[in-house]
Amino acid sequence: MINMETITKARRLFHQGVSVRQIAKQSDINR
Repeated sequence: MINMETITKARRLFHQGVSVRQIAKQSDINR
């Protein structure tokens, strides 16, 4: 069974990864 806490943690980590990827793209463009 997957509880809501695990889902929210995974979702938060996923969004952090996406934001980090976007920041990396922006920094590459700024160079």
